[in-house]
Amino acid sequence: MQAGSADACDFLVGRYRKSIYRLARAMTQSHDAADDLSQEAFVQAFRRIRQLKKPESFGPWLRKILVNLCIRHSARIVPASLEDHETESPESPSADAERSMVRDRVRNAILELDPAERAVVLLYYMDGLKQTEIADALGCPVGTVWSRLNSARCKLRGRLGDLIS
Repeated sequence: MQAGSADACDFLVGRYRKSIYRLARAMTQSHDAADDLSQEAFVQAFRRIRQLKKPESFGPWLRKILVNLCIRHSARIVPASLEDHETESPESPSADAERSMVRDRVRNAILELDPAERAVVLLYYMDGLKQTEIADALGCPVGTVWSRLNSARCKLRGRLGDLIS
């Protein structure tokens, strides 16, 4: 892979394309921005592939590149809403309206977080990564991930407390 094989690059793009795009989409709320940032993350990764010390950590390293690109992008643009990942149809129109209201409130609360906290929340809850994996992906200590996650949870609890009780 680090020798620059086109087959290896194709394999890595095929393996990570969807998850990288999904994360970029959740962070930017824009198909075009997510598409551009995903492509840019792969371009940067392949340009710097020789810097990767452990080839088995390509996924976290690529996520780190993408998250940093998204944070820089988010600092310039505030997204309007998070991508809707729910596909189940509701049992009734009133249930649909209630779910939609709850989803919108949760999305907006997550979007009000600063980009670094939003990244940790999305990686933890959307991608299901462990705190150590998030630390690797973001290039920060596990304690920083823990702190950002707890800070984000406190903010979300404050904004969404009436939904929790």
